[in-house]
Amino acid sequence: MSAANGASRPIRVLVWGENVHEQVEPHVAAIYPEGMHTTIAEGIAEYLGDGAVVSTTTLAEPEHGLTEAVLSDTDVLVWWGHAAHGDVSDEVVERVHQHVLSGLGLIVLHSGHWSKIFGKLMGTSCTLRWRSEQDRELVWTVNPTHPIARGVPNPIIIDAQEMYGEFFDIPAPDELVFISSFTGGEVFRSGCTFRRGHGKIFFFSPGDQDYPVYHHADVRRVIANGVEWVSPIGRRGRSRCCCATRPTTSSTGTGTPDPSRVTTKSPPMQGSSPLRVIQVGAGSMGRAWLHNLAASPDVALVGLVDLDVHVARQAAEETGHRDVALDSSLEILLERVPADAVVNVTIPAAHRSVSELALRSGLPVLCEKPLAETVSTGLSMAAAAELTGRLLMVSQSRRYWRQLETLRGMLGQLGTIGTVACSFRKAPHFGGFREQMPYPLLVDMAIHQFDLSRVLIDADPVAVYCESYNPSWSWFRGDAAAEVVFEFADGARFSFSGSWCAAGLETSWNGSWSINAAGGTAAWDGDNAPMAEDSEGGSITAAPGARPEQIAGSLAEFVAAVRTGNPRPAGEVHSNIVSLAMVEAAIASAEQRRRVSIGEILEHAYDEALRTETAVDLRAVLASWPSVHEVIGQRKESILTEGVS
Repeated sequence: MSAANGASRPIRVLVWGENVHEQVEPHVAAIYPEGMHTTIAEGIAEYLGDGAVVSTTTLAEPEHGLTEAVLSDTDVLVWWGHAAHGDVSDEVVERVHQHVLSGLGLIVLHSGHWSKIFGKLMGTSCTLRWRSEQDRELVWTVNPTHPIARGVPNPIIIDAQEMYGEFFDIPAPDELVFISSFTGGEVFRSGCTFRRGHGKIFFFSPGDQDYPVYHHADVRRVIANGVEWVSPIGRRGRSRCCCATRPTTSSTGTGTPDPSRVTTKSPPMQGSSPLRVIQVGAGSMGRAWLHNLAASPDVALVGLVDLDVHVARQAAEETGHRDVALDSSLEILLERVPADAVVNVTIPAAHRSVSELALRSGLPVLCEKPLAETVSTGLSMAAAAELTGRLLMVSQSRRYWRQLETLRGMLGQLGTIGTVACSFRKAPHFGGFREQMPYPLLVDMAIHQFDLSRVLIDADPVAVYCESYNPSWSWFRGDAAAEVVFEFADGARFSFSGSWCAAGLETSWNGSWSINAAGGTAAWDGDNAPMAEDSEGGSITAAPGARPEQIAGSLAEFVAAVRTGNPRPAGEVHSNIVSLAMVEAAIASAEQRRRVSIGEILEHAYDEALRTETAVDLRAVLASWPSVHEVIGQRKESILTEGVS
């Protein structure tokens, strides 16, 4: 599928219809006298105007109207089929499949769920429950910031329609935009998006041949929005495809990654101009980032995204960014505003979708911790960074303390580290979701100390034993305390003793640290200057740290990495996954009451990622790894630079 990069031109849309019911059923012909495909095409043209050139073709045409020449000159294919799925040539299906993997946008409507092309792309039966008794359908928007939902009411009301009901046997959608409910109480995932190779797919269920649904203004709007979203050239004629070449594919449709892409790194930014940044997320943590962006001479905030634009506007005004562009959708804002990087300060559940969108748009990403909710999701995010050749860095802001820098200088004089101990005692009353989590301390806090242990020992952990519990006076529903011991590759041990319901004599939020090494001992209370003595009682000193602290520190490191093209800053995704795996391993140990190796956590997550990843190109990257152990970890961050001079 060809798309002229940067060319400003209309989206080339082809609507394919069987045109069978209209020829043999008078009541269908009365509803759609020129055929459903024509009515669908008219709706797209009505809403997109000069932004699209819309044509139609049908099953009866030679090669079903889907020749190589036609597909090569098409940006978006809209598919409606029902009575003649089996009559579609396998050769044509394979041709369409290859074009989707290469970037052709595909919209599959209603009973097209049983089409050969949709089944081939999904890899499942795509079966569902149905009933045609003039049900009233309410199409509820569940992702109101998605571009496909732009300008449509919630709900869309369709007075008479065929009922589609769950279970709908499809892979988990990348994004769920609409859910429908029906008169009989059934519900259905009626608007789903997927990515296969370089192509975007939108399935939208309203639209049976027996009902005039494709004359419905809101349904037409959704389909037109879908055309814009799946189009590889975007709303302004700009190619959204990260790679200009077609991915090589096997007979099963699984992309084979280009070996050279693993060694691709983000190109250095020329000159010393401020980095143009779009921030996604304007909540309390987002405001902290906005203050730091305002204070940095190295960045310029050019856009702010939040699900609630009012919240974004208020946050921008409060932090000195009154003139910044605002939107509820990163995808739309990227069409409006030129940017050099994205800062992702969304909730953990949104980290992957936001980061992947930015990476696929050619932008490096600085993401708040944790990288993801699970290690398996983190592995897919690492694959996205490899695929796009763009930096994905996680902000572990507690790495950036001047006293910590001084402490590391002291440890460098004490020789081999044997034991690192951290005591953490706090008694916060957060309210909200944290007090309902099963492992609030381990999941929401301990990752900071776990990550710092890797910094201090300068090695990676290999195993952990953890006991997690909840004191009787705790106001947390889940375990608010834990005793954890990690074994490191060089034989060192890190012990963490923590509690979130320990009032009185509380420690720093960084914890209180003691490090014993071959040549002496160092201590740090987490807030003030560290102390160290050698084995003979002599005082050890080190130069005080001078770099920016906390968020400002991670921001400075990210900017430096982008400007120089350095693919290995602290927090680079392949390294940071180990810190995330430490948390999962500790929880597994607590639940199973046994020593758990980090390796088994990574292996399980890798198997899970291979099994569940629905993006063909990302699954191909994952499958190309020799093993998860050879890719993930601080010693393997050079994966993005091997062979790069």
